[in-house]
Amino acid sequence: MGGDKPLGLAIGGLVTVAFALLPPLTVAVFYLVANVSALIIGTDFDSDPNEPAVLLVGLVGTVTFLVLTIAGGVALIGRRLSPKNRDD
Repeated sequence: MGGDKPLGLAIGGLVTVAFALLPPLTVAVFYLVANVSALIIGTDFDSDPNEPAVLLVGLVGTVTFLVLTIAGGVALIGRRLSPKNRDD
Protein backbone atom coordinates (compact mmCIF):
# COMPACT_ATOMS: atom_id res chain seq x y z
CA MET A 1 0.00 0.00 0.00
CA GLY A 2 2.84 2.42 0.76
CA GLY A 3 4.28 1.93 -2.72
CA ASP A 4 1.25 3.50 -4.40
CA LYS A 5 1.43 6.79 -2.51
CA PRO A 6 4.29 8.29 -4.59
CA LEU A 7 2.61 7.08 -7.76
CA GLY A 8 -0.66 8.70 -6.71
CA LEU A 9 1.12 11.96 -5.94
CA ALA A 10 2.84 11.87 -9.34
CA ILE A 11 -0.48 11.31 -11.09
CA GLY A 12 -2.03 14.14 -9.08
CA GLY A 13 0.84 16.38 -10.13
CA LEU A 14 0.37 15.44 -13.77
CA VAL A 15 -3.35 16.21 -13.58
CA THR A 16 -2.61 19.57 -11.95
CA VAL A 17 -0.12 20.39 -14.71
CA ALA A 18 -2.63 19.28 -17.36
CA PHE A 19 -5.31 21.61 -15.99
CA ALA A 20 -2.75 24.42 -15.63
CA LEU A 21 -1.85 23.99 -19.31
CA LEU A 22 -5.51 23.98 -20.34
CA PRO A 23 -5.60 27.68 -21.39
CA PRO A 24 -2.57 27.46 -23.73
CA LEU A 25 -3.81 24.14 -25.10
CA THR A 26 -7.20 25.70 -25.71
CA VAL A 27 -5.64 28.57 -27.66
CA ALA A 28 -3.53 26.21 -29.79
CA VAL A 29 -6.36 23.78 -30.58
CA PHE A 30 -8.87 26.59 -31.21
CA TYR A 31 -6.40 28.22 -33.60
CA LEU A 32 -6.39 24.99 -35.56
CA VAL A 33 -10.20 24.81 -35.50
CA ALA A 34 -10.52 28.44 -36.63
CA ASN A 35 -8.06 27.92 -39.49
CA VAL A 36 -9.83 24.80 -40.71
CA SER A 37 -13.14 26.64 -40.45
CA ALA A 38 -11.73 29.53 -42.50
CA LEU A 39 -10.45 27.12 -45.13
CA ILE A 40 -13.83 25.43 -45.41
CA ILE A 41 -15.94 28.59 -45.39
CA GLY A 42 -13.57 30.55 -47.63
CA THR A 43 -13.00 34.27 -47.85
CA ASP A 44 -15.24 37.01 -49.13
CA PHE A 45 -12.79 39.89 -48.50
CA ASP A 46 -14.88 41.98 -46.14
CA SER A 47 -14.33 43.03 -42.54
CA ASP A 48 -17.20 41.02 -41.07
CA PRO A 49 -16.35 37.64 -39.60
CA ASN A 50 -17.72 34.80 -41.66
CA GLU A 51 -19.58 32.81 -39.06
CA PRO A 52 -19.35 33.90 -35.42
CA ALA A 53 -21.65 31.04 -34.40
CA VAL A 54 -19.31 28.50 -35.99
CA LEU A 55 -16.35 29.96 -34.14
CA LEU A 56 -18.26 29.98 -30.84
CA VAL A 57 -19.29 26.35 -31.27
CA GLY A 58 -15.69 25.54 -32.17
CA LEU A 59 -14.42 27.20 -28.99
CA VAL A 60 -16.98 25.43 -26.81
CA GLY A 61 -16.19 22.13 -28.53
CA THR A 62 -12.45 22.67 -28.06
CA VAL A 63 -12.74 23.32 -24.32
CA THR A 64 -15.17 20.43 -23.88
CA PHE A 65 -12.89 18.05 -25.79
CA LEU A 66 -9.82 18.99 -23.76
CA VAL A 67 -11.56 18.74 -20.38
CA LEU A 68 -13.15 15.40 -21.24
CA THR A 69 -9.83 14.08 -22.53
CA ILE A 70 -8.11 14.99 -19.25
CA ALA A 71 -10.99 13.53 -17.22
CA GLY A 72 -10.96 10.33 -19.29
CA GLY A 73 -7.23 9.94 -18.80
CA VAL A 74 -7.60 10.40 -15.05
CA ALA A 75 -10.44 7.85 -14.97
CA LEU A 76 -8.38 5.28 -16.86
CA ILE A 77 -5.36 5.80 -14.62
CA GLY A 78 -7.53 5.67 -11.50
CA ARG A 79 -9.14 2.45 -12.65
CA ARG A 80 -5.72 0.88 -13.13
CA LEU A 81 -4.71 1.86 -9.60
CA SER A 82 -7.91 0.63 -7.98
CA PRO A 83 -7.16 -2.18 -5.48
CA LYS A 84 -10.42 -3.96 -6.44
CA ASN A 85 -9.12 -4.67 -9.94
CA ARG A 86 -5.78 -6.13 -8.88
CA ASP A 87 -4.93 -9.80 -8.91
CA ASP A 88 -2.90 -10.68 -5.83
